[in-house]
Amino acid sequence: MVDATLIGRTFPPHSADVEAGRLRLFAKAIGETRPEYVDEAAARAAGHPSLPAPPTYAVCLSLDVPDPFAWLREAGIDIARMLHAAQAFRYFAPVHAGDRLTFASRIENVFRKK
Repeated sequence: MVDATLIGRTFPPHSADVEAGRLRLFAKAIGETRPEYVDEAAARAAGHPSLPAPPTYAVCLSLDVPDPFAWLREAGIDIARMLHAAQAFRYFAPVHAGDRLTFASRIENVFRKK
């Protein structure tokens, strides 16, 4: 069982670069077919400074650390018994290739479900 005293716990921030090659692979993986997500010229023609990142791409970068699940072990959480129920990101501007994003994570709530 997850201890509710974990609510409010914060984790050291980390930064990650948004790379064009990884954006193209992600776009392909999610079935994105619009040319501005894979072609720089099409992205610029659509008004972007470079390839745009789909909103869900931030999940990949949030895990871009040597051991993304170390905090679960530190908190005594058995990952085999955990269900990821929700995650949220706050964007301050559109994300594009060449950007560097910083992630500051916090446990907002703990739910018990059967």
